[in-house]
Amino acid sequence: YMGVLSWMSRVLSMASQAAKVLDTLVKQNKVVIFSRDPCPYCVSAKRLFTNIGVPFKEVGFSGDVSAEGQSVNGQELQAYIGETFDHYTVPVVFVNGEFIGGFDKTSALHKAGKLATMLGLPKA
Repeated sequence: YMGVLSWMSRVLSMASQAAKVLDTLVKQNKVVIFSRDPCPYCVSAKRLFTNIGVPFKEVGFSGDVSAEGQSVNGQELQAYIGETFDHYTVPVVFVNGEFIGGFDKTSALHKAGKLATMLGLPKA
C-alpha cells in the first residue's frame, strides 16, 4: 500500500513539474514547437513558421527540458502533453499559449487565414 502511495506521489510530482515547465515555455514564447528527430511533420511545421516570418521556440522531447530553473524529462513532458491535450504525436504546436495540435491542424489554420489572425499578421 505504501509503495502505491509513493509511486502516486512521484507521478503527481512529475506531472506538476511538467505543467510548470510547459506553462513557462508557452507563456514566454509566441510560438512553441515540440518535436523529435527524425520527424518530417516537425520539419514542415518549422518551415511554415519560417516562411511566414514568425520566430518560434523549438523544444525537443529527447532530453531534459528546462525553463526558469524548472526541469523535466522530455519523455515525461511529452506524456503530460499527451494526457492533457489528447495529442500523442509530434509536432506539438502552441500559439499565444494556446494548444493548436500537430502539423495538419497548424497547416489548416494557416490555409484558412486563421493562423495569421492569431499571430497578428496582415492577411496574405
